[in-house]
Amino acid sequence: MLDKVIVNKYELKRYTTIQQLEPYCNSDYAAIITYGKYVFFTDMNLRKKYIAAVYEFFTDWREDYSPIKITATADKIFKDNGHAIEWCFKQVKTPANKSR
Repeated sequence: MLDKVIVNKYELKRYTTIQQLEPYCNSDYAAIITYGKYVFFTDMNLRKKYIAAVYEFFTDWREDYSPIKITATADKIFKDNGHAIEWCFKQVKTPANKSR
């Protein structure tokens, strides 16, 4: 298994921490959002479109330096960060979205 995942020409680590994600973000355009046991990551790529990935904590310990792993990556790009974040919400298991 490779250590990295390519998301629309954007290289993401398969296993990482929130703390390790932060230096790779374009701080003006990126979002790292914790949502329960999930971490949503969005950022602008070189073509000024947004990519999205969902990470999941794989321990009950949820801090910036807790280990996380990719559980979903968008196979498309988004016109803005809001649409990328919306995609992330649709990927997680919630009472309103029981099919995932």
